[in-house]
Order: sequence, then C-alpha cells, then structure tokens
Amino acid sequence: MRLPKQQELKQAQQITNSLPKATRRKATEASREARSICGGGCACQTTEWFGHNTTFSSKSVLQDLFQDWLRVNNASFSAVLQDSPDPPLGINRGVGVFLQNSVPAPVADDSTLAFVPWELAISRSSVYKLALDADKAFSALRKCLLSIARDPNCFDLLDNSSDDESRLTERLTVLVFLTWQILNIDSLRNTPAAFWQPYIEILPRKFYTPLFLQNEAEKILLKGTGLVGPVTAKLKKLRAEFETLKPHLSLFANEVIENVHFDTWLWADAIFWSRALSFASAVDHTDPVDKDNLRGDDLHLVPLVDFCNHTDGEPTARWHLTHEGIEIRSTSQTSTLKPGSELLFSYGPKSNSELYFIHGFCLPDNKHENVAFPAPILEESLLQNAEGIQASKLETIVDFKRMLILSFGMKPIVEITNHSDPHLPENIGSIFTLDSFIVMIIAVLGEEEGFELENFGNEDDPDLAFVWGDEVITDALALLKHTMESPRYDAILHKIWLNLQKIIRERLDDLRTDEILNVTSDTLHLNILRKSCLELLSRVDNNLIEKLQSF
Repeated sequence: MRLPKQQELKQAQQITNSLPKATRRKATEASREARSICGGGCACQTTEWFGHNTTFSSKSVLQDLFQDWLRVNNASFSAVLQDSPDPPLGINRGVGVFLQNSVPAPVADDSTLAFVPWELAISRSSVYKLALDADKAFSALRKCLLSIARDPNCFDLLDNSSDDESRLTERLTVLVFLTWQILNIDSLRNTPAAFWQPYIEILPRKFYTPLFLQNEAEKILLKGTGLVGPVTAKLKKLRAEFETLKPHLSLFANEVIENVHFDTWLWADAIFWSRALSFASAVDHTDPVDKDNLRGDDLHLVPLVDFCNHTDGEPTARWHLTHEGIEIRSTSQTSTLKPGSELLFSYGPKSNSELYFIHGFCLPDNKHENVAFPAPILEESLLQNAEGIQASKLETIVDFKRMLILSFGMKPIVEITNHSDPHLPENIGSIFTLDSFIVMIIAVLGEEEGFELENFGNEDDPDLAFVWGDEVITDALALLKHTMESPRYDAILHKIWLNLQKIIRERLDDLRTDEILNVTSDTLHLNILRKSCLELLSRVDNNLIEKLQSF
C-alpha cells in the first residue's frame, strides 16, 4: 500500500486543526460539560493529573478524536479502539484494537489491517526535529534539551554512540518529550506543539506495574517473586535521573521546580517501556526495509499500533515495517480473526515476572512462566566469614566467575522454567534451560572438583584463565562436556540440587507467609504472579526431594 507523501509536521498540525465540524463540536461540548458539571461522577471532568488540574473529555470522545487525527494525517485502518474485556479475571484489560464489524469475512492471511505513516511515530529524531522549529510553542522543549546538553552533571545521560554526542539517549529524549507534553497539556492546546496531543491524551493514566505499588503492605507482597531487587534498583535509577534532570524539566513549568514531580517521570518511563517498538529488530530479522529508513533511531512509539494487546497463544496480528510507515497485518492464524475480533500481538515468550514488571499484567496459565534468581556463586557465600588474603582471593574468584559467564554470552542469572529444554537430559532439562544449567555449574564448582584459576600474565597485568585438569576452558559447550564426563559429575549435580533447594525454599517461605486477603485492581496481577511462582517452585521442590533421595 502506497499512500501520498507526508507533509511536514507543521502542515500536518494545520490539517489536524481542521478536523470535521462534528468531531470538533463533540470535543467542545465535552470540554464545556466538564467545566460546568464535573465532579458529580460524570465521564468528562477536570482532574488532577501529575500535580496540576487538567480538563479531559470522556474516553469515547478522546477515542473519536484520536482516530480522526490518524485519518487526517494519512493513516488508514480497518480497526477501532475499544475496551478489551478479560472475563476469566473479571477485569478490563484496557483499550485494545478490534477489527471493524464492517470488514468482510474471511480475513485473508497477511492482510494489511492498518497503516500508520512514519511521521506519526515518536522517536528521538522526531523530538529533536520539533525542538528546531522556530515557533515559540517549541521554545521550552528546545531550551530544555540545550540546557541538558550543556550541563556537566548530565554528561552521563548523553548518547556517546550517537553521531551527535550532544543528544540524549533515545529513551531519555522521548521521556523529556512526554514530560513536556504532560506538564503543558492545557497551554499547548491549539498550538503547533499540540500535534501529538490526541495520542498523548488517550494514553493510560494509571499503571499496575510493581513500580507503582503505593503502600508497604503491597510492596511486601513482592517477596518471593524475585522482583524486590529489580524494583528497588529501577526506582533508585529513575529517582537519580529525575533529580539530575529536574532543574531542566522545570523549564516546562515556568521554571518552578516544585511543579515538577517524580510521578510524571515514572509515568513517562512506564509509557516508554510498555509501548516502544524496536524497529532495528524488525529490520534485522523480518522486514526487508532499508536500514536508512530507521533514520538513526531504533525505539519508537507508534500511535494505534501500540494499543494492540498481548497473547501467549497464537497471535492474530503483527506489526510490519514498510518504506512508508508501519502496518498491522493479519497472521496465518486468521481462522479465529473475524469482524469484531481483537487484534492480538505476541510480545514474545515472556514470563509473568517480565510482563508484570514492564506492562503491569500477568497471565494465569502462562506457558512461558519461569522464576529467576542471581547465580548462587559458591565463593560469594563464603565471603561474609573471610578476612585478609582469603577474602581477597574469594573476591577474585567471584569476579572471575561473573566475567566467565558474561564471556559465554550469558547473564549471571538462573531461570527455573515451566517447560523442558531438549538440549539437556530430562532430569535436568525439566528444571533448567541450557544456559541456566551452565551458569549453575560455574557457580558451584570449587577446588574439590578441580576448578582453579591460572594467571598467564603477571602480577601487574594478570591474565586469568579457568583451568580444569589439563584443559583451559574457553567456551560454554566445552565446560558442559567436561562436566558431564567428569568422575565427579554426580557430586557436582548434588551441589547444584542442594543450592537450588535452599533458594527455592526461601522463596516458598516468602510466598506462603504473605497472602493477599483483599484483592484489588492494584494487586490482582501481583496475586496471579505470586500464585504462578508458588506453583512452579512447589513443583520443582518436590522434584528436588526425589533427586536428593537418590544420592
């Protein structure tokens, strides 16, 4: 499908301002109604959003405005936005994309169901292009980006891999843009800077990820899920970013720094990670689009496309890059895709922990469920009672083991899965992935198994290597082969099972102790996560009891 060449952003804004009279009338009436009768439970009202009062139209009006905005800017679609029900959970999954009832059945395989031109996607390049616009509506954005680039305290936030090293990273640029839009959502109306406002206003205002848990009673319920550490680290990173950028972001709030709130930054980050599409991955693996079309950017927010919800079953649609823009296409599983059906993507084989951390939802019967924990490196547990030379030696081994794992292209993380890995014997593959088993081997190997470090360099310039017997181990498969052929293979397995059992039982204690008594919309998916973790860990614990009895 080839559509007319896109206009420049400013011209597109003029088109947006000339929406059909009926649509403009609906928005005006909704706004007038909000100002006159808000507060009595009406759908349209003035609400406090990120520290300031903002007037919003009803959801249905916002959806109409958004879809009209798409049309006048040369998007085309055979789909509509509407609430996505989830009857088994008794909740609403938010807004989804549904095939219009007027679409004739059957839907052919690989049909183009929607098209969004490149110019409507939000990326670092599009944000910096806006900042260069001479119109005064963009002056605050321009000043903020320049101010950040000149601040020595912000140098670590700049993208050193970019051709222009004065630019922020892709993520931070989009977060600054979203913050600018939110803090000025009323004052930017009817200016060229409001081009993306129909999209901004329809984005979710509330998230259910663990980063948004409000009280300590809810946060305690993360224990046992493996998310306490990641959530703590993420919040710490976000707060540090925000405090560094806060003086610059205050340019969006008339330089009143108290009017810039962390909640805005937290919301912008959640929007980005839950919706951004990686165009580079599509270029590398599926879509025959010139890399020049990426225009230097990988991560993009794509209006309409990013409203498609996830399924861990067979997806009914996928996104696809073309030279003109981004399409939603039907997949080969179109026997279930009928007029009125929801268009569902696959976000990939994600566990409930990952889905909850990034998107704020979990699947009750997630076939990709796993539980992850840091590699239990043997020497790390011995460090707490070591001193002097012995402590220094143990630290060296711990650091080396971590580097060895990374050099094998793996993370120092162990995952317990809900499915078997065909690359391993059944008694091992029913618990671990291949990578996780190799990580566990490295974690538990000690001198009694023949593990030693040898320095092929000197004291000032060490060149450490992992030596097992007479062989220098340089790759993961060599390590696996050496392990399984070792006369101490059973002893190594025994150590792995004992370490794993200790970790699992600590997790199970946490999961069994803190039960959710009153399930709310804020904790519903956390409860699903806890239940799925409990079931998986209980199964593996029973499996380990049998394994250890055989020794």
